[in-house]
Amino acid sequence: MKFSIIFLVTLFALVFAQGGNQWSKEDREIFDLNLAVQKDLNPDNSKPVSFYQWLDTERKASVDEVTKSYRKLSRQLHPDKNRKVPGATDRFTRLGLVYKILINKDLRKRYDFYLKNGFPREGENGEFVFKRFKPGVGFALFVLYFLIGLGSYVVKYLNAKKIKSTIERVEREVRKEASRKNGVRLPATTDVIVDGRQYCYYNTGEIHLVDTDNNIEHPISSQGVEMPGIKDSLWVTLPVALFNLVKPKSAAEKAEEAKIQQEKEAKEERERPKPKAATKVGGRRRK
Repeated sequence: MKFSIIFLVTLFALVFAQGGNQWSKEDREIFDLNLAVQKDLNPDNSKPVSFYQWLDTERKASVDEVTKSYRKLSRQLHPDKNRKVPGATDRFTRLGLVYKILINKDLRKRYDFYLKNGFPREGENGEFVFKRFKPGVGFALFVLYFLIGLGSYVVKYLNAKKIKSTIERVEREVRKEASRKNGVRLPATTDVIVDGRQYCYYNTGEIHLVDTDNNIEHPISSQGVEMPGIKDSLWVTLPVALFNLVKPKSAAEKAEEAKIQQEKEAKEERERPKPKAATKVGGRRRK
């Protein structure tokens, strides 16, 4: 487990640094050998061939099982039996290197890690580097949609939190001022001034903001401030709005829209200025 974590951290560092010179000697040998095996056994890059597949054995095979498979294949690929086959000696040599890796505990762990997580590609200068991820249009739009949704949620949450904390502060100030003004026993209502605004405090605990111009009271309560949830962000509201935009309207919705349109037209007709009655110009004609 520790070995995989160390290698994973190393891979991430190499992806961002693109530093091929940071590979160890053993890593380079594994990469070179894997590249040579692929060119030999998988020239069209249709399906990568692992060292285990070449030896016709399993990844969980023991050293004895690997050795048995190696000996069987080495007898088939021995240069003495393939004198007329081009590259037979090189292939036989590569087979020996593959066998050396699979019977070595540390080298086999290294190879298994790259086999599972992917091998780096050979760069233009001969160094091995991981191919950087190139996002497509779909991925870019998804990231943009996610970031905009996250931003909208954060803004709504911070605004709601600010409003709630402001109301909580006002509530504390109103209660404090009402207690200071009337003592322990409060009357039914107490008018107090906080931040230049008039509030009415009821002994039931309710607080109302008084509109002195219109003599109207507006109840306030920090408990009534709802903190936004995921359903209030663009992640949810935008798809819902788009769905409602393209969704076929029901008969009831169409009838409601027609009714609203008729009421709107009737209101405009009532508010439209009426033409004045025509009046005669001049007096009575003389005879």
